[in-house]
Amino acid sequence: MTVQGPIEFWRGFINGTRLTKDADTYACDDMLTYQVAPTIEKVVNVTETLFGMTDFYEIVYVLFDDGLLLTRLMQLLHPTAYHCYYAGENTYWHFDDVIVVQNGYSPKPYLMNIVYNFGHIWDTLRDFYLFWAEDPRGQVNSVHDAGYNLGFGLYLLITPGIASYQT
Repeated sequence: MTVQGPIEFWRGFINGTRLTKDADTYACDDMLTYQVAPTIEKVVNVTETLFGMTDFYEIVYVLFDDGLLLTRLMQLLHPTAYHCYYAGENTYWHFDDVIVVQNGYSPKPYLMNIVYNFGHIWDTLRDFYLFWAEDPRGQVNSVHDAGYNLGFGLYLLITPGIASYQT
């Protein structure tokens, strides 16, 4: 498992839920994907090379490279924490709006979605499970797609008005 795995899973989940994204959500996504995760992987790789070295000056050179990468991570700490905090708040308010405001604590939208979207919900959750079970029957090939399937299943379950039915 790499550092990129959980980030890709979360990105897929957010894309699957059709979350209303704001500037902080995009900034958090970009910073984690294109700056933080690659820098962490570089720190791990540079630190691993230290254990095979014998030349003192080469070790010092690699330690300075490692320190530079760690400084870059510390530089990214505040903006990443800031944007990801507000992205999480946006995610909370999105689900609060769908579950509390639009559905109004009524079980009817959930039951109607289960009845009318059962096949789609089943397919998404089955593909999510088959990805983790490493079953060749699964159609999912990446961690992003597994997160997308889980998020899309949740979207099909909680979103009111997507099933066409007469009341």
